[in-house]
Amino acid sequence: MRPMDFIVDKNITEKTECERHFSCLQGDFQNTCKVDYQVGDIIFLGKSKKTSFCRYRIPFRISFFCSCPTRKAIRKTHGA
Repeated sequence: MRPMDFIVDKNITEKTECERHFSCLQGDFQNTCKVDYQVGDIIFLGKSKKTSFCRYRIPFRISFFCSCPTRKAIRKTHGA
């Protein structure tokens, strides 16, 4: 059975320049960066096994933080 796709406001995806063609919206977590923790509106990601480029994944000490509007909307709307 296929998991339910994540749905975010179209205005948000229109603002996002995504080289991965919004694969994170598939809802299966295979293409969604894992959130380690969140402080306010800032999402911190753990070390990723993914080596593909993402303009929104920014190195911070030994991990990354995410500035992707679509990823933030998934976290806010779906808690994922």
